[in-house]
Amino acid sequence: MKVVPTIQHIVMEKATTDRSYFESVVRSLTGDKIPVDQAYLDEVFALGEVNSHRLGARKTPAELYASWQPWQREAFRYCLDKSEIQTTYGALG
Repeated sequence: MKVVPTIQHIVMEKATTDRSYFESVVRSLTGDKIPVDQAYLDEVFALGEVNSHRLGARKTPAELYASWQPWQREAFRYCLDKSEIQTTYGALG
């Protein structure tokens, strides 16, 4: 995996098992705009397993995007348009 020093690298395995790390990721990604309290962490971690690829149900990015509701696609496109994510990550493939 290519790691770019100026881009935050999030370790998914740690984010799904370490409450403190998950909290720091949420705060970092949202600019501290989402309150992360104990109740929120309890709710998130009560969801259980989130790595669907372990269940053999892996989808391609295009399949995943196609499975979203229209509002989810619109929100995703909005976020792409408002951020520099395409410029930043586009070169990585």
